[in-house]
Amino acid sequence: MLKIIKKLGLVVFIAINLQSINLAHAERAETLLDDNGVTNPEEMSIKSYIYKLTPALSRNQQSACAWGYAATIAGEYKTAVDIFRQCANYGNQASKIWMSYMYQNGLGVKKDAVKSTDWVRESAQDGYSIGEFNYGLSLLKGYGVRRNVKAGKSFIDRAAKQGDVDAVILQNSNYNPDVVTPDADQADNAPLF
Repeated sequence: MLKIIKKLGLVVFIAINLQSINLAHAERAETLLDDNGVTNPEEMSIKSYIYKLTPALSRNQQSACAWGYAATIAGEYKTAVDIFRQCANYGNQASKIWMSYMYQNGLGVKKDAVKSTDWVRESAQDGYSIGEFNYGLSLLKGYGVRRNVKAGKSFIDRAAKQGDVDAVILQNSNYNPDVVTPDADQADNAPLF
């Protein structure tokens, strides 16, 4: 799933939402009232932004959904999941990939390979190349879904046709998943110490 992060163009998210990241870190401190006024008011927190999210989605989806990334960076995983879920349900494809990532890694939700794969399947069915690539990879590996090499290759081919570089690399390697995710499975199964 590290490939997903690279593909989401996080540099763009960071550039657009540096203020969001700062607010996410400020949320950890308590709201305080002193002689100088209110420090870290609740209305400036990421959690309060969730309630404002749906109207914001209709105006600027990318910026609104990037709050989920800011929450992830701040370690506020449950808040991030709330934001990504709303954005994904609104149709934001990058948020569907993030929901998959959150389930794959157990961030803000219980780790669940099936739910992780369900999110990329939905994105793939919408024709999003990153979703197609990741769902194809899941099918090739049998991650969260019954292994189906033929269907996996088909989704990889669809992503490659849209110009997904990793999908082309996977095709050229005769669909060997280790070429694009060389240590992903080993990391999941490796001892912690």
